[in-house]
Amino acid sequence: MDFIELQVFCNSEFREILIAEFGDLGFDSMMETEKGFNAYTGEDAFDESLIQPLQVKYGTFAEFDYKCSIVKRTNWNEEWEKNFNPVIIKGECAVRASFHDPIPEVKYEIIINPKMSFGTGHHATTSLMIGLQLEIDHTDRTILDCGCGTGILSILGAKLNARSVTGSDIDEWAVQNAIENSTINGVDTNTYLIGKIEDLGITEKYDIVLANINKNVLLEELPHYSNYLNPSGRLLLSGFYVTDLSEIKTKAEANDLRFIKSEELNDWAAAVFIKD
Repeated sequence: MDFIELQVFCNSEFREILIAEFGDLGFDSMMETEKGFNAYTGEDAFDESLIQPLQVKYGTFAEFDYKCSIVKRTNWNEEWEKNFNPVIIKGECAVRASFHDPIPEVKYEIIINPKMSFGTGHHATTSLMIGLQLEIDHTDRTILDCGCGTGILSILGAKLNARSVTGSDIDEWAVQNAIENSTINGVDTNTYLIGKIEDLGITEKYDIVLANINKNVLLEELPHYSNYLNPSGRLLLSGFYVTDLSEIKTKAEANDLRFIKSEELNDWAAAVFIKD
């Protein structure tokens, strides 16, 4: 299967908003550019008619326009290599690609070769999640990473000395990418599953559950996250705006999850909950 690339041109102040809107339409990989961002989805999942309402909603004041093209799988590496620069989060964790030089001054270094999967540390939500992970003791804990994408959060969990890490994603391509990235990072004990969270047949309880997806999916899957947590287990969520935090908290609290803290970056939010 080939991929659809949308080169989205927009006002920089609306870039993050439009990235979220395209995420809700099923575009699961984004790369920011000087003029906006590029959004990617599978050719069979692309429905251009869904973009027209966004143009009506944002077209005038966001100066929103786009150009559509097909990207062959074999060309993907070339595309992201043009736009992927190393990023350092909270001075402790560096994310880079395999073709970048090592960054020895940080405590944790993660090598990510995305290949059409979301999660390189550049987006605010991924950066927020990594920052929250760095604050939580993972030693000898069990981790479930829902919507693992590139595997970046799973890999960090292993590097933070988790006892076991299980990642899941609905996209087979993402799961394969997570496995490859884990191998590159010398993390060979992580397990990755394909499918929706409710269809995975998980019977284990976890100490930490991670989910960086989008608001609608988080709200739908929150009961499952709570069910998979051990008592006093932590749930880390991102993929939603600061203005959506109240709705996320209400849903979480209805599922025996108590709000601990939140952080924000560029209007995006991440939150930590504990299972009561």
